[in-house]
Amino acid sequence: MIKLDELDFRILKHLRENSQEPLAVLSEKLSHPKSTIHARIKKLQNSGIIKSFGAYIDMNLLNLGIIGFVLLSFDQTKTNYIQEDAARQIATLPQVEEVHIIAGQWDILCKVRSDTITNLGDFVIRDLKSVEGISSSLTLVVLKTFKETNDPPFALETLIEKK
Repeated sequence: MIKLDELDFRILKHLRENSQEPLAVLSEKLSHPKSTIHARIKKLQNSGIIKSFGAYIDMNLLNLGIIGFVLLSFDQTKTNYIQEDAARQIATLPQVEEVHIIAGQWDILCKVRSDTITNLGDFVIRDLKSVEGISSSLTLVVLKTFKETNDPPFALETLIEKK
């Protein structure tokens, strides 16, 4: 695992807030030369810590505001598939944003998006339940979202303070 210092964490914090910010501005804000900031960003990219740069899209404005969390049971006795095979197949479906193998009563958790409740239901019934080995599902429909992010589960500021 790559060792990060305070500057790395500060760079991550700034990029998370605005990945489009010019290198010169970032360099000035962090009080380090552009060449240092550029080299650190490349290091973070090459190590896989920064996976990509992209836009945070308001899916409601694209008429894809319906979110469902779908719990799926996997029955090994009904298929030659293993649980990971089913999860990989589910991950290829365009409506699926996240797929997780979980512990507990259910085996797989998916986050899916749709334009309507009806289409969400059709997707669960026709697409998810047709995946080999999936035996049952429970769909939880989001009524209101208060936080949705791909930020780490802890604030980068906490890591900066520990350094």
